[in-house]
Amino acid sequence: MARQHRARIIGTLTALAVALVSAAVTARPASAASPATEPVLFVHGWGGSPSNGDALVQYFTSNTAHPAYTVSLPRPDWLGESNDNLHNAATIRDTVNFIRWITGAEKVNIVAHSMGGLSTRHYIRFLGGADVVRHYVGMGTVEHGTEPGSPLEPIVCILPWADGGQMCRDGYLGRDNLFLRALNAGDESFGPVKYTVLRSTAPDGDGAVTTRLGGGACYKEIPGVPHAGEPANTTFLDNARWAIDVGCPGITIN
Repeated sequence: MARQHRARIIGTLTALAVALVSAAVTARPASAASPATEPVLFVHGWGGSPSNGDALVQYFTSNTAHPAYTVSLPRPDWLGESNDNLHNAATIRDTVNFIRWITGAEKVNIVAHSMGGLSTRHYIRFLGGADVVRHYVGMGTVEHGTEPGSPLEPIVCILPWADGGQMCRDGYLGRDNLFLRALNAGDESFGPVKYTVLRSTAPDGDGAVTTRLGGGACYKEIPGVPHAGEPANTTFLDNARWAIDVGCPGITIN
């Protein structure tokens, strides 16, 4: 039955809105899912869209028993902010809760690209996600923030604080980045969740140091994949599947 529910869930700021938007997609809950059939949710990154996860949805629904979904993160102009990790995290929470309801799954797996990983980890750490997320797989997520000298942070962060600036290590205009400090305080691999970080070594890929998590998280380098192409790359998808269904596809970082 889970395959019949394959669809794109449009994220909003409240669980009620998620339910209303998703009502056209599904009508009734499924029976309880096993870990081998638990849903996979794709979370896109800064400036992205749900379509960035189309290849992942096709991959998992064709090659595994996992139903797969994508979420559209909010760009609420009426709040005057876009690409805000705090708003994103609330949407991820509400979408996960709805997916669990329609599939009957106790837990879900989340594959997040780029800044979407920071939003996801905020949800896991501060909004109750640690209790319902089995695996977190980050694709090209700079878990400790972009480094000075990067395109987004040539000297100081050039992105507005709530429109991508939260992922800059030095914050917006050099201000202290309390968001990243809180996210990575203490145990970076927070809770019982299994963490895997996949990184491209391509020239326009991801930072070698900032793309790692400590505390027993898995880390794997994949050569030659442009950052934007990671969610649709078969090698990245193979490793995400391995992390979810088998175990760490790389090395463990303590």
